[in-house]
Amino acid sequence: MLSRMCHGVTAEQCPTPEPIHSKALKGYTFKTLINLSLFECFYYCHDEFRCQSYNYVLKENVCEMNNRIKEVKPDQFVSDPDRLYNKRGAHRVSLGSTSALPAESCEEIKICEGGDAVSGNWWLGNGSGEATLAYCDMHEPEVSDTNMWPSGTFALPRPKLGCPELNDFDWKLG
Repeated sequence: MLSRMCHGVTAEQCPTPEPIHSKALKGYTFKTLINLSLFECFYYCHDEFRCQSYNYVLKENVCEMNNRIKEVKPDQFVSDPDRLYNKRGAHRVSLGSTSALPAESCEEIKICEGGDAVSGNWWLGNGSGEATLAYCDMHEPEVSDTNMWPSGTFALPRPKLGCPELNDFDWKLG
């Protein structure tokens, strides 16, 4: 069966998901190949490091390579009776691990890696094709760029006597 093929490893070492019939991930195709068998589409996806998943158009023998997976973009995973969807299994390059495959956010990396993502520097895209290396703390919830404070009312401490003016007093940063 197509979903169980890997080179030089046992079936336990080759976690390849089963294809999902009559479904497709829309809007994330970066390469389309025509006149390919499903078998060839599988191998082309595994040879292309940006390929995270693929749609296969059954009646037309067309392979659509995607740079995202359905778990990251569930709203774009749609019914399509002419296609099947399959996530790349073995040796999938992590989203955000290279500037050629930037993530939209740290949260997208966490979803894509299923909890296996580690804190560190990851490539994030801004939607215009440019990528920036940024630190992602995978243990903290993501904070919006526009609102750095959580919702609610906050009181900020104020000294009772003003700023200290002692001769041997120094402010320390940190």
